[in-house]
Amino acid sequence: MHARFLRFTCIFIFTCAIASRTAQSQWSENFDDYPTGSTIVGQGGWEAWDLAALDADVVDDVASSEPNSLRLRPDSDMVVVFSGFKGGVWKVRTMVYIPSDHRGETWFILLNLYAHGGNKNWSTQVCFRNGRVESLGGSDFAGSGSLPWIADAWVPLELIRDRSRGERADDPLRRGIPR
Repeated sequence: MHARFLRFTCIFIFTCAIASRTAQSQWSENFDDYPTGSTIVGQGGWEAWDLAALDADVVDDVASSEPNSLRLRPDSDMVVVFSGFKGGVWKVRTMVYIPSDHRGETWFILLNLYAHGGNKNWSTQVCFRNGRVESLGGSDFAGSGSLPWIADAWVPLELIRDRSRGERADDPLRRGIPR
């Protein structure tokens, strides 16, 4: 199954939007349509990684837009699968909130090949750990390093993908993530 998807892991809170600069397609997610206190799997196309990861919570204590956001638990790994990406330039923008007491690693990952329990190919991987955001590249290319991250604030992360130039996503650290 060839599909595009977003993968989110560990504990952080986000809202997300995907839009094409050249196509009419657009997807946006702010979690405001879901009941506060509910879990996300089974709502709005959200699934667990390989249908086995721990679910995540819709919360209202810290939100980029009122009233809700998604809080990942340790070992949460959420997926949205997309299809129909034919070409053009695609922009993925997410708002990320990482608390100052964050421990461990949190990931924002885009894949260009995904099947539950099957083949996967990473377009880009961004990791949040030790007060930094790191670009770790993808399956076929290296990342570009790391920058300090702003804790306890909503910070945008934007990735740009030009399908006419191959599967690789733009590296957000080459353009400078806000610090």
